[in-house]
Amino acid sequence: MEDSPKEKSSPKSKQESKEHSKADAKKLAKEAFEQRSKRSSDAIYYWIVIGGFIVMCLGCVFYVFREWRDSPNLVSAVNVNEIDRHNKVSGVSFTRGSNSMFAGRSLEDVKNLFQSYLSDDFKELYFCPSKEDKTAIVPEAYNFREIHKECAAPVMYQGACSSAYALTLASMVSDRLCLSTGKRNPISPQHVISCDVDINEGCKKGYVQRAYDFHSRNGFYN
Repeated sequence: MEDSPKEKSSPKSKQESKEHSKADAKKLAKEAFEQRSKRSSDAIYYWIVIGGFIVMCLGCVFYVFREWRDSPNLVSAVNVNEIDRHNKVSGVSFTRGSNSMFAGRSLEDVKNLFQSYLSDDFKELYFCPSKEDKTAIVPEAYNFREIHKECAAPVMYQGACSSAYALTLASMVSDRLCLSTGKRNPISPQHVISCDVDINEGCKKGYVQRAYDFHSRNGFYN
């Protein structure tokens, strides 16, 4: 028997095989590059997210620290630096100084001292008709303590009590009584502070108009 002759590949077939191999290699290389790029992109995105989260946390810590540092509970009501700065300026018409009433107090403490109001409802404010000549010229300056020296009284001290509403009303009524009688007869602000508990809140806060309502029903104490 004669052996069948082996088929010999043509140069064209060899060339096509080589081109296919190159194409496959390029395809594999491209896929590997794309996978590597995708992993790199995922890693970059991951680190961007982590970095953004860290920056946000640091920002929160800084904000909390700043708020804590500037908290009214920690800031002194007497700003010594501002007092010194003002007093060093030449040409100012007045000097500043520390107020003993606020010594050792924070801004939060001082805020709680200013809880007095004219009224809880400004639509119900009492207005008295003026009997004066409306064409009269208002003086450039008016000082009750100088014009009516017999009625001048010492300035009352409210201490750590937000009772300006009671002190205001007591001073006003005392001055009016003095103008009418010619004698000083001080009205007690403690009466309304201690006894008016319906609307006003003693040393916490109060309203001048409501204190007047209380006195119109219960009278005044000197």
